Amino acid sequence: LSGVADQCDGAGLKSGNRLEISVGANFGVPTAATAVVLNVTAIDPAATGYLTVYPSGEVPPTASNLNYRAGRVVANLVEVGLGALGDVTLFTSQATDLAVDIEGYVEPGSGQGYHPLSGPVRVCDTRTGNPSNLTAAAAQCDGQTLAAGATLAVTIAGSSFGVPSGATAVVFNLTAVHPSAQGYLTAYADGGARPTASNVNYASGVVVPNRVIVPLGADGAVDVFAFASTDVIVDVSGYYQGTGSQYTPLASPVRICDTRTGNPSALLGPATQCNGNPLGSGSVRTVSVEGFGAPATATAVVLNVTAVAPTQNTFLTVFPGGIPPTASDLNPAEGSTEPNMVVASVGAGGVVDIYNLTGSINVVFDLEGWYQ
Repeated sequence: LSGVADQCDGAGLKSGNRLEISVGANFGVPTAATAVVLNVTAIDPAATGYLTVYPSGEVPPTASNLNYRAGRVVANLVEVGLGALGDVTLFTSQATDLAVDIEGYVEPGSGQGYHPLSGPVRVCDTRTGNPSNLTAAAAQCDGQTLAAGATLAVTIAGSSFGVPSGATAVVFNLTAVHPSAQGYLTAYADGGARPTASNVNYASGVVVPNRVIVPLGADGAVDVFAFASTDVIVDVSGYYQGTGSQYTPLASPVRICDTRTGNPSALLGPATQCNGNPLGSGSVRTVSVEGFGAPATATAVVLNVTAVAPTQNTFLTVFPGGIPPTASDLNPAEGSTEPNMVVASVGAGGVVDIYNLTGSINVVFDLEGWYQ
């Protein structure tokens, strides 16, 4: 890296340290931007801990964006407001190196509105045997496991997924399933040059998701590159096109739900709505997102959802209500603590639902902002 991009060179964070990075008016982000989309990666942490990203100048929130374990490489998407000088601050509870990739920004009046789908839609699953039971256009990736160094084009817009041909960018959950070795995935516009950035970082044999916001190619497709051989799943939750909902970041993320017993987050008032209520096997929990800054007219919310200590390998799906869709947002392993950013469509009454496949699991919801 060179220029402003080398601002973090050699600045590994120690336990309890904060790092302020300049974003606004750099890297193509205009001075009028109010928020940015970052992919933040913790690299070889010294111990189990967490990372919190928030606008510089604000009080550190009771929220987290990334939960990591010693010696691992873990990434998560963050949509965060900018401080008065266009900066964001990263706090780490344990010593770790970090990589920060900018995926986009929010600029009021830019004309690129967000359109949430009625619920997440699975549009690609490369696993052999079609375990997701996909049909028609959604079966486009069936049996196409990515080889090491291979790129897969996934058509999203102009198909039967609710994303029109004129969409400029798409929001989806990208999951690496049982990679053959340690590596990473990079998603980018089909036909474009592959960037020096990563979206999902994985180890051999695991199931790892991460949210992606990426431009679409002229043909309505995105490319997914795999460093090491792996299966991938793509679940789409919305798209950007012309007039639509605009994003409003909270001044600082707010914890609105923690199902763990004993109220370890010291929540008060409406935020205690989930206290002491872990999700059981096959269960659905309704979480109110109103009353924490998000208005009743919000069409979607940006949440950091953290899965805490499941009793079995499972998956979680966040959706606006009704029947749980064929999609996933988190794939936590037994006993782990794993986060993922979710751009969730809001259901009637200002709520979202979360579904747990199997076993018992605790979840934590941190609200980052909303679309309206």
